[in-house]
Amino acid sequence: MDPNEVEKKLTEISAKIENELHKQRQDLLSTPLKIGQIPFDSNQMLRLLTLIDTLKNTETQQSYVQILEGVSTNSIRQKELDKIPAFGLLNSVKRKRIVTYLQELQNYQLLKKEKKGFSLTPKGEAIRRLFEEESRRI
Repeated sequence: MDPNEVEKKLTEISAKIENELHKQRQDLLSTPLKIGQIPFDSNQMLRLLTLIDTLKNTETQQSYVQILEGVSTNSIRQKELDKIPAFGLLNSVKRKRIVTYLQELQNYQLLKKEKKGFSLTPKGEAIRRLFEEESRRI
């Protein structure tokens, strides 16, 4: 093949890939992710993933559940965890369901369980960044 034809084909393929990625990003941003019975929009997912990223593996699973549930214990207030955006995000959900949601996020490979708490996987970090970029545009 002529080098110009090869370059033209590569440019076409690259454009198709970019268009497909753009469509997938838009679908991800506009379609709520359903965890259990609760749909999470991009803002809620950003808050949840940011919570995981902020705390990394410094808090116990129980603390994550209490934060998401909106339980203001003395320990949470002292650490000022009641001031983070995800505090009370799942306040209408029973505690055992929150644990199930965290497990489902692990199944989606967005976070992984650590010895103490959770951390984001590379996939979870990429999605958090995507939601963060989108929230800045709004």
